[in-house]
Amino acid sequence: QLHWGIAVLCIRAAARSEDLALHETARAWTERRASRGGTHSHHIEEQVQNFLLERTAVLKRFQRFPHANADRGRSARTSEQQWLDSDDCPSWAKVLWAKGRSPDSTTSGDSLG
Repeated sequence: QLHWGIAVLCIRAAARSEDLALHETARAWTERRASRGGTHSHHIEEQVQNFLLERTAVLKRFQRFPHANADRGRSARTSEQQWLDSDDCPSWAKVLWAKGRSPDSTTSGDSLG
């Protein structure tokens, strides 16, 4: 049994990857864990699952993270830019997108770790 703190770090790292297979592996693991019932707060487990699911949805939609384009030396596609400018774009993506575009930015990570 993997310690919950280590598991959360692994899931969050997977959620930041642009590898959809890694997202699916992390999703399957979180679902198995939830079905067994854990010793940790259901609320925290739900937050971790939502963190992963929100990012997986973006990755499935665009096959990459639009908010990371600047950090990865990519130009935004029209559909990505429209999404980043829209109210549909989650606040975490807008924050990371703004950090990536900032000339004095030293990190592309979000404040939640």
